[in-house]
Amino acid sequence: MSCMLFIFMIVSSAVIRQTGRIAVLLIGGKAAPGYYMAKKIIKLINNVANVINHDPDVGDKLKLVFLPNYRVSAMEKNLPRR
Repeated sequence: MSCMLFIFMIVSSAVIRQTGRIAVLLIGGKAAPGYYMAKKIIKLINNVANVINHDPDVGDKLKLVFLPNYRVSAMEKNLPRR
């Protein structure tokens, strides 16, 4: 799952670089203190988001936002139904 997410983020960056489209990627996650690998994946997502958000070519067109402590109720507040 996480590999596909990183591939999607990188491909999105390349597509936006070429087309000039605007996009926002919201990524939610939560890891218990004992889940070493999950915490590393969250750290990697934040690092990739930091690089893309500060890239001068796509930084104003593509934003990656990580929502910590992801819960369905929290996402419902951020993305209400239409």
